[in-house]
Amino acid sequence: MKKWWKTRDWRALGRFSVQSVGTMAASFAMVLIFAAVFDVVYFYVSRMFWALGSAFGVRGAEAALVVLVFGAAWLAFQFKMRQQGWYGLCEVGFGIGSAATVARTMVPGSSTLPQWMALVGCGYVMVRGMTNVRELREKKMAKEGIISTSVPIPSPNP
Repeated sequence: MKKWWKTRDWRALGRFSVQSVGTMAASFAMVLIFAAVFDVVYFYVSRMFWALGSAFGVRGAEAALVVLVFGAAWLAFQFKMRQQGWYGLCEVGFGIGSAATVARTMVPGSSTLPQWMALVGCGYVMVRGMTNVRELREKKMAKEGIISTSVPIPSPNP
C-alpha cells in the first residue's frame, strides 16, 4: 500500500500559476474589504443598539437583537441553499475579518477568555466555509463522473 505523501506530486506546490497568484490577490483584497465593512458595520450597529436601548429599554433592545440575528441567520441559510460555494467563501472571509477584529481588541498579557473563545469560533467558521466549498466541488465532480460517491461495502468473509 502506497503512502498518500508518496503518491502526491509535491513539486507542483512550488509553482505559481497566473490563476493561483490571481486567487491569492483576490483573497487578500476580500479580507481588506471585509475588514473595512466590519468597521463600518460595527459603528452603525453600536448606534442602532444604543437607539433600541433608549426606545425599548435594555430587555427590549436585547430581544430586538435576537430577532435581528435570527433574520440574518435565515437569510444566510437561504443563501447557502442557493449558492453553497459562494457561501463557503463568504464564511472564510467572515471568519478572517472577525478574527482580525477580535485580535485588534486583544492586548498581550491581558487578554480574556471570551476573546480567545471568539478567536476559536472564528477558526471554526473558516473551517465550515472550507468544508462547504469542498462539498460543492465533490458534488460537481460526482455529477461529471470524475469521482464516485458510493462507498465500498466490506465483505463479511475475508
